[in-house]
Formats: sequence, C-alpha cells, structure tokens
Amino acid sequence: MIARGCARGRSNCSLSLETEIDPRQLVSDLSVPQKQMVEIAKALVRDARVLVMDEPTAVLTTRESEVLFRQIDRLKRQGVAILYTSHKLEEVKAIADIVTVLRDGRHVVTTSVESLSVDDMATQMVGRDVSDLFPAKSEVGDSQILLEVSNFSVTGRVWDAAFTLRAGEILGFAGLVGAGRTEPYGGSCWVTANARFDPDQWRDRPH
Repeated sequence: MIARGCARGRSNCSLSLETEIDPRQLVSDLSVPQKQMVEIAKALVRDARVLVMDEPTAVLTTRESEVLFRQIDRLKRQGVAILYTSHKLEEVKAIADIVTVLRDGRHVVTTSVESLSVDDMATQMVGRDVSDLFPAKSEVGDSQILLEVSNFSVTGRVWDAAFTLRAGEILGFAGLVGAGRTEPYGGSCWVTANARFDPDQWRDRPH
C-alpha cells in the first residue's frame, strides 16, 4: 500500500500523470499498467536530478505513454537529466536529444536524434540495411494442419479457446494489456484442453 502519510502529497503526482489511482488502494489490487504508473510516480516525487527509465512504456497503453512523454518533457524543461532505455525506436526519436547505439557490447555511434531517422537507428543497431526487414509473407492457404487445439481452458482465466497451426505458419497471440493474451500461459494454473497432432509430421522438424 502507498504510505498513508504520503498519500496527500503523492496524489498530486497521480494528477500530473492523469491517473485516477486512489493512494489508499493496495498496489496488489492494481492492474499492471497502474503499477507501472505508480513506479513512475515514485520517481517523480523524489525530485531527482537524474532519472533512469528502463522500458517504461512496455506495459502502458498509448494514452498512458503520451501522458508519460508530457511529464518527461516537463522534467527536461526543469533541468532533469533522463536516461531513457527503449526498444521502441519511434519513442526514442520522439523524446530523445542524444542517441547512443551499442552493438555486440561495443559503442557504435553517439549523435543527436535529429541526425538519425528510425531506419538509420535500426541499421546502426544491426549493422546492415533494414529496408527489407519485413519481406512479403508467403500464403499458407490450406496447408496441412500440424496442431489443432479446442476446449482450451485455464482455471479462472480462459474458457473454451481454440486455435489451429498449419505447416509453414507462425501462430501469434496478440491483444492489449489486460485483454487476456498472456493468460493461456498462466504458469501453475490448472489447464485442460483437447489437442490433436500427427507426431510423424513433427519428428524431422527443427525445434
């Protein structure tokens, strides 16, 4: 729980972060994005002159990320130095002043953000041209079904989900934070499902 003695002063910080988190609420009852905003609020109320942020938007929605960026801009104007780590190059381009690229543990370049496009940053990171980073996909069509799952349930989390995996296909689960995309991999929860696959089709395939 957020300390009650600090709740009044820290509620001002939650206002600046444009959240509606009750300072008396248990942190364990908050959503993952709300917990992240609490961590950010803790950093802001300390009046730090140097602030290190490691993937702060990884679990935030677009709106919450925009709120954070406004606070970063405010802190910059107040003279706070910010070290911001992110794998989202669009964010780096939007908020950074100086970009440092490391590759294989070695320093590649340090320069102003204006001198690099997002593609330039990616090229410096991987050491090759990335213009064809996402080539056209081949059509899977009606290729052979290798795995078929139905009535997939995770106690208290997922009910009667189903999916099919075909040869040559990459199957992904996507969604917003809190939408349930990670619940099928719920760790120690009880899982039930019906699955059908041909072991002969998997025997000679790379794992």
